[in-house]
Amino acid sequence: YFDLSVFDIFAAFYANATLILPLESRKKDVSHWYELCTKYHITVYNMVPAQMEMFMAYLQVNDCRKNVPRLILLSGDWIPANLIKNIRTRFPKTQCVGLGGATEAGIWSIYFPTDKMSETDRNVPYGIPLSNQRFYILDENKLNFICMCKNNHIYQKVRYNYVYSVLIGIFFIYFSHKS
Repeated sequence: YFDLSVFDIFAAFYANATLILPLESRKKDVSHWYELCTKYHITVYNMVPAQMEMFMAYLQVNDCRKNVPRLILLSGDWIPANLIKNIRTRFPKTQCVGLGGATEAGIWSIYFPTDKMSETDRNVPYGIPLSNQRFYILDENKLNFICMCKNNHIYQKVRYNYVYSVLIGIFFIYFSHKS
């Protein structure tokens, strides 16, 4: 298990939900995942894209249609558009969200509702910051902010003379000075 399990555990406690985990001896067995989803009527799937691809392939080959999730959370890696198309085909009413960001600071810092994807997207776009977070896109020299995203708005061409990036423990802190 890894950083996504933090959400699994604490969100389940917060929502007064039941956390269902696969048996240690069968944690890589996709048929076991399906058995658990069906037996316990799992409504939220939180997986990395590779696991979800394996799960979708299993559902397709075995024509499994018993359990329909309410929400699918995908994070931890690049999310291909074909995976989202497969999810939409099998689960047309299921909400699917791409998540990501600096896991050292809080598991996720960005999100993207996949129903907002365009037909030309080859992967799920990076997304927008979660509440009380922001991100910056720097130029190739890491001296100028090309744009900043905060509260679902993109602010462009904010000029700075220099940016210091300091590693303290496992968190990156950016100190900036305006020109």
